[in-house]
Amino acid sequence: MKIRGLLSTIFLVFWVAIFAQNSVLNYSKAQTFYLDEIPLAKADMYLCDKLEIYFNFPSNHQLVKKSSRTSPAAKHITYLHYIDGQKVLYSGVKVHIKRNNSVVIQSYLTSLPVIDFQTNYDCLLPLKHGLISVIKSADNSTDRPQFIYRNGDGVEVYREDQGRYFKKDTIVHGTVFQVNPINSANTVYGGAYTDQSDSNTTVLENELVWVSIPAKFEDDTFYLESDAMRFKSLSFPNELSDYQQVSDTFDFNRYDDEFEAFNAFYHINTFASYVKQLGHNGMIDVVSVDVHGQGGSDQSTYFPHNHSIHFGDGGVDDAEDGEVIVHEYTHSLSEMASPETNSGTNRESIDEGLCDYFCKSYSRTYNDNNPNKVFTWDGWNEFWDGAEINTNKYYPADLKNQLYGDRDLWSSLLMCFHDKLGRETADSLIFEHMYYLLPDMKMHDLADELIKIDSADFNGRYYLDLLGCMEPAGFRKYGVSVPTVKQSSFIQVKNSLAFMQGDGNLKIELNKYSSWSIIDVTGKVMLSNEGKLLELEPNDFIKGVYILNVRVGNDIISFKILR
Repeated sequence: MKIRGLLSTIFLVFWVAIFAQNSVLNYSKAQTFYLDEIPLAKADMYLCDKLEIYFNFPSNHQLVKKSSRTSPAAKHITYLHYIDGQKVLYSGVKVHIKRNNSVVIQSYLTSLPVIDFQTNYDCLLPLKHGLISVIKSADNSTDRPQFIYRNGDGVEVYREDQGRYFKKDTIVHGTVFQVNPINSANTVYGGAYTDQSDSNTTVLENELVWVSIPAKFEDDTFYLESDAMRFKSLSFPNELSDYQQVSDTFDFNRYDDEFEAFNAFYHINTFASYVKQLGHNGMIDVVSVDVHGQGGSDQSTYFPHNHSIHFGDGGVDDAEDGEVIVHEYTHSLSEMASPETNSGTNRESIDEGLCDYFCKSYSRTYNDNNPNKVFTWDGWNEFWDGAEINTNKYYPADLKNQLYGDRDLWSSLLMCFHDKLGRETADSLIFEHMYYLLPDMKMHDLADELIKIDSADFNGRYYLDLLGCMEPAGFRKYGVSVPTVKQSSFIQVKNSLAFMQGDGNLKIELNKYSSWSIIDVTGKVMLSNEGKLLELEPNDFIKGVYILNVRVGNDIISFKILR
């Protein structure tokens, strides 16, 4: 690849936004570029050097790699922007290297000048007229811990909410709600179906289900710990941190603190296993969980600075509701996929809607009760109002520019995808789009990214279905010219839904005799051969994501397969 490949820009999107919560912040312009292919093995070093040249970085500016994650469709690298060793907040570059070695670059680099640089300060903050060095400190005096940024005179210039609201192993056993007693009983909160101060009642005990789940076993002791999570007492009230015992049966009732721990452990690990099954292992890192925290308040929070989730005990204990549990855990996945980007009111509403969607998508694997309400046990009661989904709002007319007032705009769009495409197909597409999140991103821009992801990674297979959800919700206006996504004439796929569900063979036709291989998400070759016709039996594949690679001359065409 030659660096001039960068200049062949196919698509550019610009926006400048002022943070709604605090008008001092100035976000950078976002740009998307498409590059020629590069060698994947040399990507990190190659890209960092070439990007600094392309963006004409002075010698005191650097890009520093923050994270590298791999999804079934691409490798996703996040670089943060530093000036003279100080990190520039909300400024950086995201790089997505597709399996065919083509590259998409999302730049949100700021062009603001440095107007006040102080050696040994923590970072540079983008204000309206330039960057200033600031000292960062934590304020834990409220229920919602925040970071405070002060200038050289000690004056607070910005306050950042840190919350995201809403080994050898063996098998352990215990009781849980699936996902909460309101949904499983197909009822509403009230009467016998109330919290009753964690009391054991016959009605609520009837909704408990015995389950089994892998856990850690060491020195003749069973621990509720896994590669997805561990328990840790992080905030008042202090409690057991490791939840260990010599028996493999965690038989507790609602009155016991251990009940919420086992309930959270089960739902987080069940959902994490599903995420891995779809090939997104790169999103999962061990998250610390305080199952009785937040000072006993009726609030749960994900904190990205130490990758932890705190569940509150006020009202209904939050960790009794599987929808709350999966919502908060999804915040951790979003942070792993797109670190340090959840800022700006619209962008934060996207994250809330994203988490509402996944907790409801998960909940609906157990039953379809209460399809339009989220948190039906923890919320929709005298303690708080809960959240809606599947609303008929229209974008942008119904946009309130409020963090919690706009979440259902995005969650409802995603649930429409779910109902049209099926859970696994929709979730695979939506997980992939989490790698493309940027600071202060707008919903219509992210909708455009979904169309591009479908085109690049799914060969445009779901374009009409996506459009069928976006147009009625206002994300793509009726009568407006929409770029056509061309279906590849080289590969024709038939019976994909039946194959995914295990009910029929997948049939793939190539327009000429070619060599091909099928790999799993780890890169292991499952099958390889030559020919024009492929027929795959579902019994030969475990549930998950696979990639079909077809060699055409010196090029490789990749196609995603869901089982």
